[in-house]
Amino acid sequence: MREKNWKPEDILPHIKELEDPLRVFLSGELRKEMLKMIGEVWIDPCLELYAALYELNDRELIDGLKLLRERAHILLANGSDKDHDENLMARGELIKANVDVRDRLLRGKGLGHNKFAVVVKDKKNAIKAWTGSTNWSSTGLCTQLNNGILIEGEKIAGIFHQQWHRLDNAGNCFTKILIDA
Repeated sequence: MREKNWKPEDILPHIKELEDPLRVFLSGELRKEMLKMIGEVWIDPCLELYAALYELNDRELIDGLKLLRERAHILLANGSDKDHDENLMARGELIKANVDVRDRLLRGKGLGHNKFAVVVKDKKNAIKAWTGSTNWSSTGLCTQLNNGILIEGEKIAGIFHQQWHRLDNAGNCFTKILIDA
């Protein structure tokens, strides 16, 4: 940034360019591991991905999910926008690619601030879960100090998978079952 005399606002266009050295550097291992998880699902037809996401606008992650088609089950909130759908573009692209997209549009009732994914084998056995503070957005990957953790094991992954279903069943509400869980 110093070499190019960039200001903070100059960063945003660069982190959206997939091969930009600044994006690659700033996103580090976090991005690589997220893409690796999506890639594992894409390669193995016995695997599916269930994700509950607050923000989704990163081109590379969206394209990865689109490759999974009907084996990706994405529960997508409306982000922090109370009046609109911050994830409208991603939602439309995923639906067009035959991804199973479920809405969680809370419109100010609270935040659908989930940021997790679960890899499921043979439609029933959760085998790993990804969670952490990272939104699936370009700024989440590149301009914020975020973390991610991959938990391998059916017991913990199963808890995340159950939570995905509770969120899905709650729709645009905060049900007692969801709150109690």
